[in-house]
Amino acid sequence: LTHNRLSSGTFTILLSNSDGFPFFSKHDPNQPFSPPGVFYNPREGYYQGGFENRNDLVVWAYRPRIDEVGVGLSSSFAFQFPIGFVGDSDDSLSVHLLNNITWQTISAPKIFNQGYSMNIAVTKSSFR
Repeated sequence: LTHNRLSSGTFTILLSNSDGFPFFSKHDPNQPFSPPGVFYNPREGYYQGGFENRNDLVVWAYRPRIDEVGVGLSSSFAFQFPIGFVGDSDDSLSVHLLNNITWQTISAPKIFNQGYSMNIAVTKSSFR
């Protein structure tokens, strides 16, 4: 789940058996997030540290801020529960930086090819 408030973004994992209690959260106070793309049961996480991890993969990027003129620099991110995760602690959970990029998006990535490929509709513009 990604959610935004003005010019900040938060990625949150909710517990389904605890009435949606937040279990893990990553907040960025300076930039909102795009909707997440999810690939269920990928061959592995195709990023550094995702080798042989078949847990569901979640990917998103920054979206333009409401007050932003043009589109600034951005980043893309991934989240995957670690191999062997049993849900008793969030100590081993982290958001992985995939890449620093020159575009932003308002749509979720489309992930395919067993989690090895994705397409993202992007926005990059400027006023001259």
